[in-house]
Amino acid sequence: MFTIYLIDKEIKITTLDDPLEGNLELWAEPSQAFPFWDYFSKFLSTGEGSRMVLKSSNPQWLFRYAASFFTPHEAAGGLVINPQGQLLFIFRKGKWDLPKGHPNPGETTTETALREVEEECGIDQLSIKAPLSCTYHVFPWKNEQWALKKTTWFLMTTPSTRKPTPQVQEDIIRAEWIDHDQLPEIFNNVFGSVRELVTLAIDHKMI
Repeated sequence: MFTIYLIDKEIKITTLDDPLEGNLELWAEPSQAFPFWDYFSKFLSTGEGSRMVLKSSNPQWLFRYAASFFTPHEAAGGLVINPQGQLLFIFRKGKWDLPKGHPNPGETTTETALREVEEECGIDQLSIKAPLSCTYHVFPWKNEQWALKKTTWFLMTTPSTRKPTPQVQEDIIRAEWIDHDQLPEIFNNVFGSVRELVTLAIDHKMI
């Protein structure tokens, strides 16, 4: 299954036999014409928390087809654990998030992720422990276009006990170590892609 987030909405792309339901449910096959953009435009007018479910015998094709309507963007970031088992979160634009950012020219994905975490939170001595899944979200772009951002995530550790320092130049007003028992409160005001990422890491006993 693929998930594309749009603020508090989501587009799920899955198999034909998946019982998942949504506010808007559609079926598409590679051999048939499918006016994705018309349905996406309709989906924009649905309420907060709504879900569009797209089903196909070939979900990989359908995801690539849907992605072709957006301008691609790349980013990388980290889910960081300290020696106390706390997780590093930032608060930006009214929501909790994880540190991430766009690559500089010539950077590898891992280099981008490590640099962005250090820049946005002031945490150093970072090590990558394992790759995590990628997340996708769409947002308005210039000239009435929309962009699709693919963020590549890594599980990171640090021996540092330093208090995080938010990078205010990037509109980050808080950077904090969060205990596991605080996560339900964080999840009440977090981007869906971040909730998905952290939940999967917990389910797989990675954190």
